[in-house]
This record gives sequence, structure tokens and C-alpha cells, in this order.
Amino acid sequence: DEVEMVKDAAETAAEVVEEVAMAAEKVSSEVVGHLPEEGRLRRAAVMVEHASKEVAEEAHRARDIIHKVDEIEEDVKAIIEPIMDHGKHERKHLEK
Repeated sequence: DEVEMVKDAAETAAEVVEEVAMAAEKVSSEVVGHLPEEGRLRRAAVMVEHASKEVAEEAHRARDIIHKVDEIEEDVKAIIEPIMDHGKHERKHLEK
């Protein structure tokens, strides 16, 4: 269904963002070690490194939230389905 497609797309996007951010963090971390201590490029690389780390962490949190929503959805279904089935059974019984 449409909600499931949106959820899957959001999860895929979060995974891609996390992977790209982790790669950017790794590269910028390696670059920092090769730049002069007080140079602008080093400061920029450090900023990219920190920003990439934060983006990766937030993307990971987003994936965790999506997984938690999946768990809650399954829990709700497990509670609701027996009630719905019972209601259908009762209606059929009353219609006879």
C-alpha cells in the first residue's frame, strides 16, 4: 500500500544518507591529517567531518524510528486483528 511505499522510501533514503555521511566523515578525517594546522582548508575539513558525523547519527536515528514504527504497527495489528475477527464472527452469528 501507499504508506508502506513511503516508509520504505524513507528508510532507503536514511540508509543512503547515513552511508554517504559516513564516507564523507572518513574522507574528511583523513584529509585533516594532511593539512596545515592553522589553514582554512583544515578548518573546513574539520567542519565537514563534524557535520558528516552528525548527519550520519541523525540518519541512523531516523532508521531506528522507522524500525520502531514497524514494531508498533505489528503490535497494534496483533491486538486489533483478534478484535476485528471476533466482531466479524459476531455479525455473522447475528445475521443468521
